[in-house]
Amino acid sequence: MNRRISVLLAFCLTTLVFTGCKSKFEKLRNSNNITMKYQEAVKLYEKGKYAKARILFDDLASKYRGRAEAEDLFYLLA
Repeated sequence: MNRRISVLLAFCLTTLVFTGCKSKFEKLRNSNNITMKYQEAVKLYEKGKYAKARILFDDLASKYRGRAEAEDLFYLLA
């Protein structure tokens, strides 16, 4: 009986750890800090990680419309 409880507890703990941990990228993506999001998107673009950069640029496109940085953002997005 105790062995079953320990296995069940270990399984639940492992499941909780893997489902509860968000990557740095996911935390940034869900963040409302648009300046940090823009800076990280540019860094990702410069490193050649275009898919992740595009996700952030897409999130930022509507927020930067009409700003001075919008031209650079839309250039990198293209």
